[in-house]
Amino acid sequence: EADKAWAKLPQHHQLLWHLLRWTGSHASEAAGLRWEDIDLSSNVIHFKSHETRPLKNAYRQRTIPIHPKWMEVLRQKRAANVGACESSTGLIFPWAYNPNRARWAEGMHWNRLIGVSPKATRDWAASCLRMKDVNERTIGKLFGHSPTKISITGVYGSVDLDTMRRALDQLD
Repeated sequence: EADKAWAKLPQHHQLLWHLLRWTGSHASEAAGLRWEDIDLSSNVIHFKSHETRPLKNAYRQRTIPIHPKWMEVLRQKRAANVGACESSTGLIFPWAYNPNRARWAEGMHWNRLIGVSPKATRDWAASCLRMKDVNERTIGKLFGHSPTKISITGVYGSVDLDTMRRALDQLD
């Protein structure tokens, strides 16, 4: 239902909605992204710490593929802004930072507007990936979980970008 209602969000929240919807990332992680964290030539997003948005642990620092549906939204935004997305630097969502509390993405009352919270997009993505038999190691890698939060079987091995890309393609 939220997929039908996202346009009810304030316009400046809509790109963030799609980012959360198509990555499963934490709202605070996504809200702190900078344009330079988006690599359009490789179709990846680099989640990195920076001065106002430290990541919780080393596992949260990661590179994940850009889902084709989010790329569509990003291209539309870029076209609407005459290339601004392609050449801009700095925060993508500067409105999402509260410098008084050094917090990201707090007070976004999406539940009242579209019936789901930002966290619900993450829960949905994990559930969807599990229903499509994506292994826990891949889900953990996409979500920036430490291996201790993944089942013991999922701790073994690693996950490459192609595997993560195939996993994100399961979100539809």
